[in-house]
Amino acid sequence: MFDLLYFSAIISSPSVMDGKAGNKIRNLYEKKRKNLDNSVNSDNSISSLLFSAYKAKSQ
Repeated sequence: MFDLLYFSAIISSPSVMDGKAGNKIRNLYEKKRKNLDNSVNSDNSISSLLFSAYKAKSQ
């Protein structure tokens, strides 16, 4: 659920990722994702797929 909210925010408003608010959101997401990676096989998880989509979008 967290991933879907995060990525819907990026898609609907890419400028959200600029500035301090964007950094806070990104840091929260990356901390959350590390916890998911520790507990789940990230290769097959939705989080991994969405995160790779985010990486591709940010490059």
